[in-house]
Amino acid sequence: MDINSIPQKKVHHGRNVRYFREMREMKQDVLASALGIAQQTVSILEKKKKSTTKLYEK
Repeated sequence: MDINSIPQKKVHHGRNVRYFREMREMKQDVLASALGIAQQTVSILEKKKKSTTKLYEK
């Protein structure tokens, strides 16, 4: 079986950010402060299906 023929699970990056933030019982503004970004940016990231930013490297 070719690995390319196996269906890939779709990942919603924003949901993952929110999931891990909530697991740590963090509010968006606390995460934003830790990353050095605005709270609104965290909100936008959590709504995106796919990331195009390098903020996830932090």
